[in-house]
Amino acid sequence: MPKNNKGLIYLLIALVMVLILTVVIVSCKNNTRNTNTNGDPSTIVSSDDGGNTEPEPTEGPLTYKEITFLSGGDIMYHRPQIRGAKLGEGNYDFTINMQYIKQLVEKADFATANFETTLSGPKYNYDKKQFPFFNAPDSTVDSIIGAGFDLLFTANNHCYDHGGEGIKRTIDVLNEKGIDHVGTRKDESTKTYKIVDVKGIKIGLINYTLESGSDDSVTRINGNAIANADLPLLDTFNEAKPDPFYVEVEQRYKELREQGADIMIIVLHWGVEYQLEPNNTQKAIAQKLCDIGFDCILASHPHVIQPVRVITSSDGTRKIPCYYSMGNLISNQNRDSLSSGETSGHNAYTENGMLPTLTIRKYSNGETYIKDIEYYATWVHKYGNEKFTIIPLTLALADPNAYGLNNSSTGLERAKKAKEMTAGLCAAGVAEYNALWKDPHPNATAE
Repeated sequence: MPKNNKGLIYLLIALVMVLILTVVIVSCKNNTRNTNTNGDPSTIVSSDDGGNTEPEPTEGPLTYKEITFLSGGDIMYHRPQIRGAKLGEGNYDFTINMQYIKQLVEKADFATANFETTLSGPKYNYDKKQFPFFNAPDSTVDSIIGAGFDLLFTANNHCYDHGGEGIKRTIDVLNEKGIDHVGTRKDESTKTYKIVDVKGIKIGLINYTLESGSDDSVTRINGNAIANADLPLLDTFNEAKPDPFYVEVEQRYKELREQGADIMIIVLHWGVEYQLEPNNTQKAIAQKLCDIGFDCILASHPHVIQPVRVITSSDGTRKIPCYYSMGNLISNQNRDSLSSGETSGHNAYTENGMLPTLTIRKYSNGETYIKDIEYYATWVHKYGNEKFTIIPLTLALADPNAYGLNNSSTGLERAKKAKEMTAGLCAAGVAEYNALWKDPHPNATAE
């Protein structure tokens, strides 16, 4: 064979090999996904892990959009709060409860909170002793909506206080008043979990509450046996035997990811009341949920704030924020209504709450991250004739008169202390998470 022909053949073979190699590389690249929501673009895992949505094809320079997602802890209504809001027979006005946090809530693109009561109706007298069976007037929802909240989490240990009837009427009232909800349902025609689309960013929301008791023959919450017919109405899990919960929640996680969820948030009602630190069970569950792929854990039930922590997945590829307990957004739990003995010395902490805020960024190629996290420290001010207001502490301490801190002799001093308490539990974890952010696309521009 002529020497020139041999050279031509070798050249053609080399070109074919380069072409094949290029196809393989492109194929591999298209089957990977960055699922590290702290923004570290070096972390890449297989696309079939159920992680963040695949990057979408784009033309031209990358852009991004950002939203803020806000949440809040336990909203509870004890008898003194209901008495203080009473205008006349059957009429109540709770507007002042949330008047001072309205500006913070409305500023968020989407705002949520834990609704830890029922709307079971006037047949269950609002004025009689409530605990341990909660029931609030329907007008409580008006004040919540008026403050700017968009969605309530309804799976908690008090949601079944008046049985299936209470769950169903609560949902009816929320629907009639026009506020969304997750965690419970009226029947099996709807789901207890969902995706909410906030300005083009899809957020998957799942909400569970802990069960009580260890009897395998019956499921209980708050000591109340759940009728078999009512079991599908609410999402519960057994902290001592979490494996069935893990299976179900992972199925739901994958379902919402497949439906296009960019970010997945799970909201839990768990832990031990009045304890300032999470227990080992909470830590184990948080680790498992991080490993499943959730981007953030928000939680309540202890009625005090527990720390914000950064959870690292077992394979070391992901880091997510976990708010172990957001505390009480509003209640009559305080250092005067609770003894030091029944709260392990933490009765003053029951007055404190927070409004966690997540900044979520989505790039035009589909990559989505929780860019940074924050919290607004709050404190419940009880004063006068059983009046209650939620105080946004940073704003109020800058202008005490404008936020009514002088309506009681102890308001200002207790507010100062509350801010210190909350910072001691939350500031370090928030700073740790925020320090992780490295913009994977520094040249992208805001839409």
